[in-house]
Amino acid sequence: MNGNDKYTDLYRKQTRLTFHRSLPIAISQVLLALLLAFQLRELIWDSLLKTWLGGMLLFQLVWFGIMVAHHRSDRNRRGDPLWMLSHSVVTVLIAAAWGLGAGLLLFPQGDTLAELLLVVVLTGVAASSLIIHTFSQGSGALFIWLVLAPVAVLSLIHISEPTRPY
Repeated sequence: MNGNDKYTDLYRKQTRLTFHRSLPIAISQVLLALLLAFQLRELIWDSLLKTWLGGMLLFQLVWFGIMVAHHRSDRNRRGDPLWMLSHSVVTVLIAAAWGLGAGLLLFPQGDTLAELLLVVVLTGVAASSLIIHTFSQGSGALFIWLVLAPVAVLSLIHISEPTRPY
C-alpha cells in the first residue's frame, strides 16, 4: 500500500465516522428544536415559530438523506470529497437555522428565563457539534460561531439593568 492509498483509506474512514456519528446528533437537534418551539410558543409569533421549526426540520431531513445516501453508496466511493463538501454545506444551513433563526428571530427579549433556555439549548447544540466535526475542523468552528454569535450579541445588547436589593 503506497502513501496515496493510505491517505485515501484514512479519508474514507474519517468520512465514515463523521456520517456514522451524525444520526444521534441530528435526532437530538430535532428534539431540542421541538422542545424550544414548545417552550417559546407563547412568547414568539406563531407563524415565525412554525417557519423556523419547518426550516429546521427540512434541513435535518436533508442531512438525514445525505447520511442515508452515504451509507448506501458504493464502499469505494465513500472517500469521495463530495461527501465532506455536502457535510459542510448542510452544516452551514443547520447552523444558520440555529444561530440566525433561533438566536435572532426567536430571541425572547424581556423574558430572562426564556433567554436563558435559548442560550443553554444553543450552547448544547454547539457543543454536540464537536463530535461530528472531529475531522472537519473548519466546518466545526463555523458551526459553533454561526450558532452562538447571534445570541451572544443579542444578549449583550439587551442586558437589562440588574435589580439592586437596596
